[in-house]
Amino acid sequence: MSIPLNAFEQHIDSTILSRGQTYFKQGRVSEPELIKANHLEFVVEGSDEYRVTILFQNEEIKHHDCTCPYEGVVCKHVVACIFYMQKDELGMEAPKQKSRAKKAKKPSVEEQAKIILEKLSHEDLMQFTEDFVLSNESFRDYFLTTFAHLNPHLTLADYKKIIRTEIHSHRSGRYRFISEREAGALGLKISKILGLGEQHIVNGRFESAFFIGVAVLEEMFKAFEYADDSGGDIGMCINEAMRLLKSLADNLEESHPVRKKLYKYAIKTFENQLFDEWSWHYEMLEIAQRSAASAKEIEEVFTLIDFEITVCQENEFRKHRSERLELSKYHLILQVKGKDQALAFAQENPHNDDLRDELLRAALDVKDFKKAINIAKEGLDMANGNPNYERRWQYWLLVLYIETQSAKDVIALARTLFLSDYSDNYDYLKILKSFVEAKHWPTFIEELIKDLTDNARKNNLLRKIYIFEERWQELLENLSLYAALYEIKEYEEYLAHDYTEELIDLYYEEILDYLFFEYHTGRKYYKNACQYMKRMNKLGGEAKVEQLKAELIAHFPRRPALLEELAKV
Repeated sequence: MSIPLNAFEQHIDSTILSRGQTYFKQGRVSEPELIKANHLEFVVEGSDEYRVTILFQNEEIKHHDCTCPYEGVVCKHVVACIFYMQKDELGMEAPKQKSRAKKAKKPSVEEQAKIILEKLSHEDLMQFTEDFVLSNESFRDYFLTTFAHLNPHLTLADYKKIIRTEIHSHRSGRYRFISEREAGALGLKISKILGLGEQHIVNGRFESAFFIGVAVLEEMFKAFEYADDSGGDIGMCINEAMRLLKSLADNLEESHPVRKKLYKYAIKTFENQLFDEWSWHYEMLEIAQRSAASAKEIEEVFTLIDFEITVCQENEFRKHRSERLELSKYHLILQVKGKDQALAFAQENPHNDDLRDELLRAALDVKDFKKAINIAKEGLDMANGNPNYERRWQYWLLVLYIETQSAKDVIALARTLFLSDYSDNYDYLKILKSFVEAKHWPTFIEELIKDLTDNARKNNLLRKIYIFEERWQELLENLSLYAALYEIKEYEEYLAHDYTEELIDLYYEEILDYLFFEYHTGRKYYKNACQYMKRMNKLGGEAKVEQLKAELIAHFPRRPALLEELAKV
């Protein structure tokens, strides 16, 4: 979780925040040690001594870790260290350490390490590393993994042991569970190992890449049983391992012995249904398809795909999976039988949007726009009014109509898509203006505005029109009727030049409404309101800000947190 340093209180549970602040005020936080640039290490005294590491960049905490057993997102020890880091900004004084003498400023750990390494002989470094590899299991596994490309003797079992060691190091508590926070830290470490696998492929060390992919797949899948993967970190590692094996399949020549190993592994894993009920089950079949080379292997994959398609079509809950299998079959036909037979298969399965997409692209390759438009229209008809399926073919039709300069069709479809207010990257107003005749544009845009005026849910589209047409007065009037603070900030750049006073007044009224709302109590709300007051100051509204502060102080004299935040504006 990324935490902005200047607003950390808004991102942390209030109870944990209070406990961390107490720890800081009690002087439990040691002066940090600089490990390297943007990397600090603290010692915090609690029921035990806990080591806290914090990585930060551009005024944001990018990663934090603590050796305490707390399984939440941020512990009180980390919070105490953040208060230490922000003590000057918050106007807080760090208590004098009773148990720790103040240390003279010294180089970072990184700099100290460089000083030693530059003076250390090769023999001494060799002896130290060898001794540490033998005495420290974690370092041993990390060392052997990092330099695995130099060790021809690491087996699949070795890599599995390395992954298991990493997993076990992140299990804690009575039930040896992996918390969401630990799952995130574990995911980072496993991703580095997978990155090594990618490097092995680049350097032609295919067997090592195979071992890493398989080890991560199997061991991380087991970790699901005792982990909180709410953040998706463990699942992400399995996805990356699948991509690694697919990349491996695409880089292996038919005669390479690892290709045969990969093919057999994929088939065996699929048939044993290791990942059944997960999408990874069918990804194993895709890996088998990519690595199949001999006629016998290809036929085996065809048989498995056909069987699975039949099973999925007979099961109401698996029907949607048959489309993915059909796409796999299409690519296998394309691979071994050629484009004509692959397109013939796509033609036989018009219900499959992905295969229809292949047919449409094939028509575009030969610039048969009429056929491409018919394919897209058929896809739109088969969507049966489902907007999620319709949109795919509406986008295609818009592209095709623009390509064929069918102005009437472009205008009708671009207008429909604009009014549907679906978040995408198309600039429909720009498309419309380029196809509507200039003399008709004023009338067209007024009709579009009329269609939107009585629909408050489409208000953001009205604002898009006002910005596109540079109708700033109407944008301001619209904001005056429907505006939250974040919206005033969003549109401030368009209005600040000509409507400064009006913007200041808008901020004034909305800040009052925001803080008078009964549920908006607590420091995070006060800090948020004060951020908008600072925007008022930047617009030249210092007098209005002072007036607003006076009104709030008079109305809420017993809210010390609010008074503290107002004093900072």
